[in-house]
Amino acid sequence: MSLLQNEAQSTFESQQTKKKVDCGLLLDNLFTRKQSKKEVHKSFRYIPRLKVKQETRTKLEEEVKQEAKANFLNAKLKTILTTTELAELWTSLIEQAGKNEESNGRINYDEYLEVRNRMPPKIQTYFTPSLFLKLEKDEYGRISILTFFQFCVRKTSFFRAKITISVFDTTGTGVLTETNMDEYITEMAKSFPQLQRVDESVIQYYSVLGTRKFFFFLDPMRTQQISISSILASPILSEMLSMQEAEISEEDLVTNWFSPVNFHRIYENYLNLDIDGDGLLSLDELKRYARNSYAPVFISRVFQEFHTFQGKLDFKSYLTFILMIRYKSTPEALRLYFKLFDFQKRGYLTAYEVMYFVRDMVNQLPECGVGLTYIPEDIKDEVFDLARPAEPGKITANDLIRCRSGDTIVGMMTNCIRFYNYDQREFNAAGAKEHIEEIIPIPEEPMMDGAEGDMGQDGEMKDRDDFGGEEQREGDHNHLLDDTIHPDAEL
Repeated sequence: MSLLQNEAQSTFESQQTKKKVDCGLLLDNLFTRKQSKKEVHKSFRYIPRLKVKQETRTKLEEEVKQEAKANFLNAKLKTILTTTELAELWTSLIEQAGKNEESNGRINYDEYLEVRNRMPPKIQTYFTPSLFLKLEKDEYGRISILTFFQFCVRKTSFFRAKITISVFDTTGTGVLTETNMDEYITEMAKSFPQLQRVDESVIQYYSVLGTRKFFFFLDPMRTQQISISSILASPILSEMLSMQEAEISEEDLVTNWFSPVNFHRIYENYLNLDIDGDGLLSLDELKRYARNSYAPVFISRVFQEFHTFQGKLDFKSYLTFILMIRYKSTPEALRLYFKLFDFQKRGYLTAYEVMYFVRDMVNQLPECGVGLTYIPEDIKDEVFDLARPAEPGKITANDLIRCRSGDTIVGMMTNCIRFYNYDQREFNAAGAKEHIEEIIPIPEEPMMDGAEGDMGQDGEMKDRDDFGGEEQREGDHNHLLDDTIHPDAEL
């Protein structure tokens, strides 16, 4: 027995020693990995992570994941204030401010806490000390109850939108593909009063129209996906959600990209341009756009650089074209224009490239009813004077954006009507303007792309290539959310 006991004891001790050795090796390995991370060159922190292939899941695993995600989002949705709770909050704020006749709708921090203590726990989370410090105060240290309430409404709408968008994030990576965005806009369109009578077969084209604008501005690198945080931070989302209002002004119906009026004009003109009815636009068909006022070589460059099907543009590419010319004062559009101009792929434009487009634009002037004679070299010099390139004789994309006259430059180089209006700006009844778009009036009725140009009574050429929509000025798509609500904020 003692022999067996000794053998068992030795076996036990050997196992313990082996475990200690294994644990020691494991700790050494972890320590080495930790040290290696510390010794990694600092530049690796700024190198973007390559796309990692997602692990394949079984059907059951995917269903469990979707169910867990739905339960999580529903739980978060319950933490958002309802309309009734917001009304209760506003009533309490008014009552507190009304206790002092000289409050002028303002409350101090003690009154702020008093209102908070009367509210349910769900509403109390909005009454933070940091928020009170961030809000503007008068000489008595009081904040406006209206400003505070508007913040609560905005925060509620923000998180509700974040939860709604997250539903369509099928991969759970915080990004939406074009298909995801199409599905999201199709679902949101059901809540737009102006689209209630629109046939479902047309809604799919409306969703494409909306998706194009999001990806045109938020996916400049054409990765075919955009982050949810960038969607929430963009004013494009607010522009779309404004269509949920029951009453919309005529101005919004004309200028809002997501309005049914704008959609009808763009879709109708696309069908009018499609002479053969095959659902695609050929080179000759697109040349008819805006009464043949665009230089033919520019239209040819569009077909060379844009995505085509058997040499023709589909509705998606046509929308990219419309976005480029309508919002040509924005950096995204100017970079796309520059890509079309830089046919030699050198990263800059010389007098040769500018003359290539200007000469063709001048040749197109008689087609638009302009009988004046212009020298292309003079127009080329005007382009360089407006661009003010950092390196003389070489215009880069950054020069177009920096000079703040990029929209005028690209208009002069591509559209004969816009050039004529710019040249005659001092003689027009509207007077001298900095931007040609301020000279061209906004049409009240949709036009037919095949129609010929017409000369106004004041000698100004009418240009309606933007379907009546105002051009988006540079800077309108900058980050508009204040630092109190961050797109990556926790729900």
